[in-house]
Amino acid sequence: MREANIGFISVGLIALLFVFSFSFLDVPNIFAQATG
Repeated sequence: MREANIGFISVGLIALLFVFSFSFLDVPNIFAQATG
């Protein structure tokens, strides 16, 4: 059971890292669009 929990947690952390990385990459584009 612990191994399964660790697997789910690791997958969740990787997903969060991807989301944060994509959001940080999109931030400059959002600022560029906001400033025109």
